[in-house]
Amino acid sequence: DGHDIPVLLLNDPALNTGPNVGQALRLSSLSLSQTEEAAAIAGQVLGAGQSRAVVIVPENAWGQRIETAFSAAFVQHGGHISAATRFSPATSDHSAVLTHMLKIDESRQRKQDLQSRLGIPLQFEPIRRDDFDFIFLAANPAQGRELKPLFKFHDAGDVPVYSMGRVYSGRTGEESDRDLDGVIFPITPWQLEAAGGSLPALESLRLGSFGNLFALGRDAWQLLPWLPLLQKDPDLGFHGNTGKLSLQANGKLSRQHAWAQFANGLPTPYKWPDQH
Repeated sequence: DGHDIPVLLLNDPALNTGPNVGQALRLSSLSLSQTEEAAAIAGQVLGAGQSRAVVIVPENAWGQRIETAFSAAFVQHGGHISAATRFSPATSDHSAVLTHMLKIDESRQRKQDLQSRLGIPLQFEPIRRDDFDFIFLAANPAQGRELKPLFKFHDAGDVPVYSMGRVYSGRTGEESDRDLDGVIFPITPWQLEAAGGSLPALESLRLGSFGNLFALGRDAWQLLPWLPLLQKDPDLGFHGNTGKLSLQANGKLSRQHAWAQFANGLPTPYKWPDQH
């Protein structure tokens, strides 16, 4: 009847299969879930003791989905969203969005009001809001390169920036990626090894831009013989190219991400403060 043949879906099932259904059909699923990635960032940041966030996402369906996933996971476990804003993907000038989010425009307005009342010019440096510990950024590589330098320009250069893995193009040696220096993001172990030069360059992967899909395909192929063991032992983990994988009761393979930080334009391994 086909129930003895393990099935691995390379996506999240459209229907939520409960534990009994998943086990009966020997159905498992593996995906590069963006919403799970956002939730993983929230968990890591809270574990590092940073509980106040400002959130910046693009004004599109992906941005809305990521903002919802990150905020839900962050707030559920005790985090606080100090501010959230969306930028237009159609423009490269995001200064107005940032000055409003950081309340720099309010600071400038206070100066103008005070000057009007006193009738004299004032020496003044606008002050940004300080009620946040970090910036959560959802952006593609081009958007990230535009936004990260603006944080420094608007006096938030010392604030940690955590981004979705999409901020990395997968291609190394791009000089413009120096604009992303300091950004921390989840990455697949395969991409991290490739960025470090320990893997051969594969032209068929478009110089790395298809790296995640390649890693997913390799894991899918190598996982198949391991699925029966993973189903029998929920504590068993599989160290794959997309991360450390473990099988949940409903058949979904959860993924433990690798982490990277841009340094001199290259992704380098990153360890969270509580890791040794």
